[in-house]
Amino acid sequence: MTGDPIDLARETLDRALRNCEYFDASQTGSAHVFQQEAATYLLELKRFVACIEGNSNLRRCAEDAVTEKNRRLEPLAKRDVEVRTDLVELRRVAQERFPLLAENANPSLLGRPSSTFTLASFDNIAGGHVPLVGFANEFEDATPTGLMVKALETALFGFLPEKGVSDSDPDLINLKQSFRDLRRRRREIHQEALNLQRGDAGAIWQQLRSDVLTMNPSWVSFEAHWLDGTDGKGVGKDTSRMHGLLYGRGPVDDKDKSWFSEYRTKRNRDLRALNLDFHLRLGMRASIGWILQRYARRCRRLRLEELSNRHGGRQPGTKKRELALTRDAATFLFDQGFEVLIEQAMGSHRYDIIGEPLLIEAKIYDGKRRALAAVVEGLSQVHQYANTLANEGRTADPVLLIFRLGGPLATPVPEYKIGNLRVTIAHVDLGTSVDSGSNSPPPEPDITEAIIAAKLARKTNAPGGRTKKRRRGK
Repeated sequence: MTGDPIDLARETLDRALRNCEYFDASQTGSAHVFQQEAATYLLELKRFVACIEGNSNLRRCAEDAVTEKNRRLEPLAKRDVEVRTDLVELRRVAQERFPLLAENANPSLLGRPSSTFTLASFDNIAGGHVPLVGFANEFEDATPTGLMVKALETALFGFLPEKGVSDSDPDLINLKQSFRDLRRRRREIHQEALNLQRGDAGAIWQQLRSDVLTMNPSWVSFEAHWLDGTDGKGVGKDTSRMHGLLYGRGPVDDKDKSWFSEYRTKRNRDLRALNLDFHLRLGMRASIGWILQRYARRCRRLRLEELSNRHGGRQPGTKKRELALTRDAATFLFDQGFEVLIEQAMGSHRYDIIGEPLLIEAKIYDGKRRALAAVVEGLSQVHQYANTLANEGRTADPVLLIFRLGGPLATPVPEYKIGNLRVTIAHVDLGTSVDSGSNSPPPEPDITEAIIAAKLARKTNAPGGRTKKRRRGK
């Protein structure tokens, strides 16, 4: 392995994929042999997830993939909330017209074990009283809204007729028609969401993590309580088979072998798609990181005297020097093939460097201005700018470019996560011989994530401590 973090992430990802593709459960051997080989494969899936979560670069790939997926699904999520609100209102109207529905909402009055599809489970989901994440596929909509639809459908089309309410009752006819409209809207959202997520890396990663969660035996007891707080013992067929193969619960039959064969084929296809997506993301990160490092070395080795004489020492105006160095960095990036613009006014913000796929904010520090102050101010502005772009449907890789023009040498972390945004921090040392070697002042303590977080917290909580928006033209 090389010492480069991106190369290490690539090798870790490829090795984890090979380990999963290597194992194959024999379809012709004994049930015991099949169970052992299948269990080995499922454990390799767990190791695959652990490899990604244990590597910071791969973990960021996964987080970015999920973030992009969620951003694409945001319009559908808003429509889903509207359907859920209308379902709650329809359930209230149905209760008013048919008070006997109170029996369906109280498990103790049903006279049989509580079902998932009762108004009791409906109310718990609507009230947010259950830790339900849910899932959806081509065959089942087990999202919270999907389960609410099923519960209300069971009450209107099953429970009320069982209790003697005539299908020709005008109130029931109107309720059913309103329900059908809501069910149609939910099915449209469900299908659109499935179409958006086919082959999507974020969706694949979330499903893979969900599978690994269900492999944990403790998940069985959790699942029994997730809908209506009962002590039900039932779990899904896929979960039961997964547990049976992993922990030897019950005999293995031909249905188990058929299920595992289909499951393994699909999962390996998903893993290969995930591998390709993560490699592309790692490649983009590597190219941006490599170019920024090259720019820093270019400034230090080839242009140190020029840049220091022009922008260092007692040169006035922090903003003017930041703008000049921003132009220099943008020129270099443009020559490397990045389509970037500088000092672009968009809305209420003016962006130092913006382009596909970069958003760069430049800051300087010297003997008067400490590095930590420059880092914290830069991170606050990058976070603000990135959120504004995200609200406009645009995404970019955020970078904070820190120039040292003198004073104590600082070593900031190469990356910092502020909110849900990961910001790359690139450091360019333009300190001259006066500030280096035996003449240099004592270096600043390493600027760690903890130090940045504490400074950001004080900045946010202090009166008037919020980062001010930069006015256009200044």
